[in-house]
Amino acid sequence: ASLWSRVLATMTDLHMMQAASIIRSANRMVVFTGAGMSADSGIATFRKGGASLWSGIRGTLALAWFGVPLGWSVTPGWAWRAYLDEFYDPIARAGPHEGHRAIASLEKKFGNKLTVVTMNVDGFHTTAGSSNVAEVHGTVNRLRCKSHGVVDLPLGSSLEMRKYRCPACNGYIRPDVVLFGESLPEEEWSRAARACRALSPHDCMLVIGTTGAVYPAAGLPEGALAAGVPVIEVNLDPSPISSHATVFLQVRQPPPRPATLGTRCAPL
Repeated sequence: ASLWSRVLATMTDLHMMQAASIIRSANRMVVFTGAGMSADSGIATFRKGGASLWSGIRGTLALAWFGVPLGWSVTPGWAWRAYLDEFYDPIARAGPHEGHRAIASLEKKFGNKLTVVTMNVDGFHTTAGSSNVAEVHGTVNRLRCKSHGVVDLPLGSSLEMRKYRCPACNGYIRPDVVLFGESLPEEEWSRAARACRALSPHDCMLVIGTTGAVYPAAGLPEGALAAGVPVIEVNLDPSPISSHATVFLQVRQPPPRPATLGTRCAPL
């Protein structure tokens, strides 16, 4: 290996040790995850890059039909079919990966003092075993009607779900997710905000796989930093908070296991 690569490896290891020390000494923890967390499950991201869900003509048409409220209001049937084919099916075929399960394992240390705040709608944190998850952008695992709210219908294949209608009014339904331009669900957002406000300089926030560009959720790490809370960021590329984070772990492969960060290294 070159001298430069050895220097980079040493720096990374030192950052890992610092992150491990922060996690091990924390009393309370918030894990904040974005689309990069789901990317390792094979779910396309929403922003820049070749795998972006909204890139190209196909992505633009998909966004026009089911990514904004207008598509669901004007052409609800078309939006429902596009959603099932372009968005729901890839999630239904995928599942949580080792990183989701590693985050769930942190409950062994923190118990109910661990909150997972996610901008992802796939439900993989819950499937992996995390019990305290604030899904601030909603979830595909719930369906709702414009007139009657959440409806009790089983999830199935996209072919089975194409014929779904609201049991109360026979109207079209949609996933219980936040479309572009809509407000965040009040209960989930309040849970996330409370968990972040409860953090002190003796606690920590772990930020994984977000560009820091989707507000208001992206403001949560900024608020933690302003309050003096140690923030560890794990990301493929630098984000707006990277230069301010207590530790920035830049990875070119699936992120290091959070549980490993908390156990493998001696305190600095």
